[in-house]
Amino acid sequence: MAYVYCSATSASSDLQTAASIIRCILRQLADTDQGIDFMKPKVAERIERGNYELTCDEAVDYILEVIEEYNPIQTTIIIDALDEIDSDHIIKLRTSLDRLLQGKGLLKIFVSSRPERWISKWLKSWQNIEVLPVKSEPEIKRYVDFEVNQRLIEVADADLKNRIKEVLKKRACGM
Repeated sequence: MAYVYCSATSASSDLQTAASIIRCILRQLADTDQGIDFMKPKVAERIERGNYELTCDEAVDYILEVIEEYNPIQTTIIIDALDEIDSDHIIKLRTSLDRLLQGKGLLKIFVSSRPERWISKWLKSWQNIEVLPVKSEPEIKRYVDFEVNQRLIEVADADLKNRIKEVLKKRACGM
């Protein structure tokens, strides 16, 4: 399994390009004894040539090999916050993920995103499970009520607790 959280504002903001995301996935999938043995000669060869960074296409090729050789049961890739990816790189990422899905190994890819129009269009050809804010609103309200009551148990001011709850619920926007 490989998990990538794309954030434009955090320390992981280097995960903004298709190549960096695909390389991150490869690093995680190859982080097994078999995967390391598989990658060692390939890395050594690259270092010998003075070529340290994999292109997106090279990383996809290696992922396909790792999946086919070492993960015969199922491989899962999770990409969280797809809408945070630099839009200039989204087509390349889509092409790369489509190539991975066409491989011989059993692969599942889960993608989460805010409901951006270009992402909805991008994911149209994939099987989708859409979670809208309206559907998750009751759960968010219950969660906020519970957490505020637990964490602010010593705060006696009920008005303050209620204001905090309302602000949190309003700003949650279904997330």
